[in-house]
Amino acid sequence: IAPPVRKMTQSTIEAIEDCAINWDSFDYMTLDKAIEYHKKDSMDKQILYKCFDTYAEIGNPKAKYWKAYYISKGWSNLECSEKEKLKLSVQLFKAAADYGEEFPDAQLRYATMVMQGKGVKQDKDEAIKYYLKAAKNGHLV
Repeated sequence: IAPPVRKMTQSTIEAIEDCAINWDSFDYMTLDKAIEYHKKDSMDKQILYKCFDTYAEIGNPKAKYWKAYYISKGWSNLECSEKEKLKLSVQLFKAAADYGEEFPDAQLRYATMVMQGKGVKQDKDEAIKYYLKAAKNGHLV
């Protein structure tokens, strides 16, 4: 018995196009290579941001940290208000901070934003919780 034939609908085509990644926009760079270029300050920050953004959009927690970092430094190409940028960066820092013990810097940056009420409602208890996580995971606090 042959499997049922499915027609491609406009919504299916749009969904496929939405999933298409423009790897060429950042020269097919790996995430680790982008981080290396960042540390050497040897590549255009807009290209690096595109790389971090792409990997973050497919769920990579390390990329979420770097995307948040670039947004918080003003190195993204986002066209939205500073308030919206802060809100997005705090969400991304939290996603990386909650991934495990791998990202104490994300835990520290999230805690600092929560303590200062940047992009999120100020919550000292939440901030202390994440400062302690960062310290436990080896970050100087």
